[in-house]
Amino acid sequence: MSGLGTRGAKRFAINGQVTVNGKPSRPNNRLEEGDIIAFEETKIKISTQARLLERDSNFLFLFKPRNMYCVSIPGSAVYSLEDFLPQILHDNKISGEARLLQRLDYGTSGIVLATTQHTEQNEFLISQREGKCQKLYLALLSGLLHQQKIVKNALATDKRKKSKILSKEAAPIRQTIITPIQVWEKPADLSEEFSAFFTEKQVCEFAENGLTLAVCEIKKRRQASNKGTCCPHWPSPCR
Repeated sequence: MSGLGTRGAKRFAINGQVTVNGKPSRPNNRLEEGDIIAFEETKIKISTQARLLERDSNFLFLFKPRNMYCVSIPGSAVYSLEDFLPQILHDNKISGEARLLQRLDYGTSGIVLATTQHTEQNEFLISQREGKCQKLYLALLSGLLHQQKIVKNALATDKRKKSKILSKEAAPIRQTIITPIQVWEKPADLSEEFSAFFTEKQVCEFAENGLTLAVCEIKKRRQASNKGTCCPHWPSPCR
């Protein structure tokens, strides 16, 4: 279990994958000298929509559904997109191993790029660092935005769980272009099927602030949700 780390070990315990002397253990259990600790790396089988959308030479375009991690997390009891890669390759008769070139947040669905060649991986990462790769996100934002907005604020991302919006301006390749494509001024404008995606609290927020569907264009790695909060037209991105 080398490389598991404290967080990974805690996940194992929380998910009931750790036994002490043959019995399930919890993170707050006290250990005594001579106790036998065992880790079970079994994962929960889940239905998934993760799949190959398109292949271009050695590049693979994969769909990642919401509520799925991109990479395997030590101690996690559920499968990630990375865990499904061997099966996706097998189903599409692709030989070798695939490596993910991008990541999406757990709650975000979208297209993730992968490759089967180490050379392409290095070239892509260099292009991404130089801001030559364009990323597009569809975001639902609480509030009304009727024209394109360029968010120039820099972000401090040194902390794992929280990012801080700074007052200073970011380099051009780290700025985000937000373009509205649909605006709803009140919840009644939403279709019944669309409203089903939101909680009652969010619908009440829309009644006061309205709702905007926007395209966020990012050239160099940013966190689109944080960039949305920089824009004075809305208090916070909702999805």
